[in-house]
Amino acid sequence: MPQLDIGKMFRAGVDAIDKDDVLKCFGKESDPAMRIFAMIGFVGNLQRAQFDKELAKMNLTTAQLNVLLYLMRAAEDHADVTSRDLEKLFHVTNPTMAGILKRLETKGFINRKKSGGDGRTKLIMLSEEAREQTALMRQQLDETKRIVFDDFTEDELSKMYEMLQRLMENLTKTR
Repeated sequence: MPQLDIGKMFRAGVDAIDKDDVLKCFGKESDPAMRIFAMIGFVGNLQRAQFDKELAKMNLTTAQLNVLLYLMRAAEDHADVTSRDLEKLFHVTNPTMAGILKRLETKGFINRKKSGGDGRTKLIMLSEEAREQTALMRQQLDETKRIVFDDFTEDELSKMYEMLQRLMENLTKTR
């Protein structure tokens, strides 16, 4: 079987990817579990590529948007957020989150201030610029959702969510 360069295919564009060839890389085509493993990864990569394509217009990545969305919800709930909170939530290391936060701060999307209780701890919050762009961010997300879930019914989406929730529960049992 020929080697597939998935990175090259993504660089060529989402439309250039032949999903059947990608699925063949993951084992027997008749094995439903292996096909599902392949599809979950494949769909995740496509989703990230689509989001990143749309978010590039705002100079953001999917990882950065996820942090911003969480900070938006935290602000609505008047909850304090630290870098450590974000590391735990997104299951990433300190250096990874530090890089995301540094880039968001450089772009003017977040501010950091010392926590009242512990001067070593810094609270992460949305900047005014980010608050002003919240509507545009939500608009980009809505457009991407429309594209991705265009021909799914509410019942199908609900069932898909339930199945993915079960997969997550199975995967986290051993953690």
